[in-house]
Amino acid sequence: MRTGLLTAGALLVMVGVAFLTAALWVALALQIGGPFASLIVGSAYLGLGLIVIGVAVSKPSQETAAPSEPEQEEPPLELDDAPPLLQALLQAFLYGMQTGMKAGK
Repeated sequence: MRTGLLTAGALLVMVGVAFLTAALWVALALQIGGPFASLIVGSAYLGLGLIVIGVAVSKPSQETAAPSEPEQEEPPLELDDAPPLLQALLQAFLYGMQTGMKAGK
């Protein structure tokens, strides 16, 4: 449910940004002409995109954290009641999730 609401919210934000971009372009086109309006709007989006990419690839700050206790591995889930194909699929999914979580640390 939460994922669906977040997706719907993101979609509505994107539609709003599209309409605001169109309104900005029309306002600029009336003032300074179409080609210059396109140049300004495109440059603004390019700049924002480069800033977002820069933030995404920047290294996190090197704060030293207190060493934590090693986490104990949880035993795998019992899937005896599920069909064999579903068991294999779930085990592969859980193994991938666990590996991904370990790689992210």
